[in-house]
Amino acid sequence: MRRLAIRVIRVNHEAFFIYLPSLRMNRIFVLLILGACGISAWCLQRHGFRASDSTGMSPISLLRGNWQAPSPLGATRGRPAPQPPCTPPQETEPPKDNSLAALPPDDQRSLSSVLNAARRAVQALTQNQAELPQNKGVHHFAAHPSQELTARFLEGAVRIESGRGGTWAGTLRARLGDTFLLTPPSVESSGGHRVTYAHADGLTEWYDNRAEGIEHAFGVAERPVFLEAGEPLGVTLAVAGLVVRPAGAGGETQELDLADPVTRAAKLRYGGVKAWDATGRDLAAHYDVKPDRIRIVVADAGAVYPVTIDPLITSLEAQIGPEVTGDGAASDFFGFKVALDGNTALIGVPNDDAPEGEDTGCAYVFTREGTTWTLQKQLVADVAGPGDAFGASVALSGDTAVVGAPGDDTLSAGRNAGSAFVFLRAPTGWIQLAKLLANDARQDDQFGNAVAVSGDTAVVGAVYDDTAAGINAGSAYVFTRVGTWGQRAKLESDAGSAHDFFGRSVALSGETILVSAYLQVSTGASTPGKVHVFVRNGASWDPQGQLVAGLSGSAEERSVR
Repeated sequence: MRRLAIRVIRVNHEAFFIYLPSLRMNRIFVLLILGACGISAWCLQRHGFRASDSTGMSPISLLRGNWQAPSPLGATRGRPAPQPPCTPPQETEPPKDNSLAALPPDDQRSLSSVLNAARRAVQALTQNQAELPQNKGVHHFAAHPSQELTARFLEGAVRIESGRGGTWAGTLRARLGDTFLLTPPSVESSGGHRVTYAHADGLTEWYDNRAEGIEHAFGVAERPVFLEAGEPLGVTLAVAGLVVRPAGAGGETQELDLADPVTRAAKLRYGGVKAWDATGRDLAAHYDVKPDRIRIVVADAGAVYPVTIDPLITSLEAQIGPEVTGDGAASDFFGFKVALDGNTALIGVPNDDAPEGEDTGCAYVFTREGTTWTLQKQLVADVAGPGDAFGASVALSGDTAVVGAPGDDTLSAGRNAGSAFVFLRAPTGWIQLAKLLANDARQDDQFGNAVAVSGDTAVVGAVYDDTAAGINAGSAYVFTRVGTWGQRAKLESDAGSAHDFFGRSVALSGETILVSAYLQVSTGASTPGKVHVFVRNGASWDPQGQLVAGLSGSAEERSVR
C-alpha cells in the first residue's frame, strides 16, 4: 500500500494542500494525533487560514484547497478579518519552513507540472464571467502563459488574443462547405485542455492547449459530396481582426502569419500543415491565402477517409521556457547561453535556484520532432553549491554536452575557481561523465566561463586567470577523451598582457580552436581585441595566427597575422 500524506505549504501568501506519497508515515501520525486532540482547527486558525465559500470553485481554487491567508493589514479584501486565536501554548521549537523550496526536488517539479497544467486548462465561464463585455458569446476560456496567448471559444468560432493586456485579437471561423454554421463547442476529456467543434458536413475541428503550443486540427469523416471529380479537399478559415500574410511568395505557401492590420507586425504563425488519411498515408497540403481568409488545400486523391488535417498555430515556432520545463522563476536567466546540434538544443540557466542554494544553475536539453520541441532532460552537477552559475556556458556536439560552472568553489583552488561538466546521452538517458578542472587552477579564475566541444575534444576558457603576462591575462584549456577525459594543453596569448581577458569566448571545429582576447591591443589597430587561432599538431596545439579588426592606415577590415 502506498503511503499518503497531506502537507500545507505557503506560496505567495496562499495555502496549497499537497498530497505527497514520499513523505514519511510519522507525519500522518502527527495529523491523527492533532485531530484526536481537537487542535487541528486551532493550528490552521493560528496561521491565518480559513475556508472560503465553496460555490463556483475553479480548478485553480480546488488545487489551492480554497483557503485564503489574511492580507498584511489583517483582513482579506471583501471578507471580515480573522478572529483572534485562542492563547496557544508556548512554542518550544522554531517554526517549520512551509515554503515550496522546502519540498524535495522531485516533489517541487511534480507540483510545478501540476500547476502549469492547471493554468492551461479550459474553463467554462461562470455566469458572472459570461456577463463581462469581453466575454459576450463566449462559452469557454483558456490561457497559454508561455506563448502569451488567451483563447475565447464562441459558438462556431475562436478568438485568440494577446496574453499581455489584450493588445490584439483575431477571430477564426471554419467551414467545409459554403456556409458558416453556429456550432456550440463541447469540451472533451483530454486532460481538460481540448475544445471540439462538430461542424456540418462531417467536419470536426479542435483546439488542444498543449504545453508546447495550441494545436489546431481538423477531421473530415468522408469526402464531401459537393466536390467535383478531381477537386482537392479544402477547409476554409475566415479571419477577422488580423490580416493573413503568406510567409513566402505567392498565394500558395507552407506557412503564414496573422499580422496586426495597423502595424503589420506578425502576431500568430501557422506552421507547416500536415495531413494524412485513415491508413496513415501522408497527403500533400498547403495554404491558399487571401487577406481575410485561409484555405487549407489537401490533395486527397486515393485517400481513405477519415482525413486528418493538422496545422500548428503559435506565437513563435517554439518558445521553450520555464512554462515548458515546469520550472522557472524571475532572474533565472533562462537562455543565458544556448547551443544547437541538429534536433537537440541545450539551454543554460545559470541563476536557477536549487535545493543547494541560490544561483546554483542548471541546463535543459530539448529535442525536436517536426516543429515540436520537447523537454528531454534537466542537467545538474552531481555536487553543486550556491553561486556555481552552472549553465553560464554550454556546448553541444552529437550526444556530448559540456556545461560550464565558473562560480564553482573547488576544494583544491578555492572560491570561483570554476569547473566544467561533461554529459553523455546514453540509451538510458543523459549521464555525467566527467568534471573538468584546470591542473593549475586558482581562486577567481572562473574556469568554465566559456566552453566548446567537437567530438572527443573540449575547450574551456578561464578568462580571469593570472598568468605570467599579468593579472586577468586569461587562458584556455584543451581536454580530450581517451578512455577518460583529461587536460592535454593550456593555451595562452604569445604576446599577452594584463587584462587581455584571453578565453572570454572559445570555438572549436575539428582540428582548429579560436580563443578571443577582447581587450588585447594590437599595434596599429584602432580598437582593441584579437581572436587567436590554434591548430592541432600531433599531441600539441600550435598558434597559427591572429584575427584582428580595423587596422588603421589600411583598407582591410579584417586581417590574419
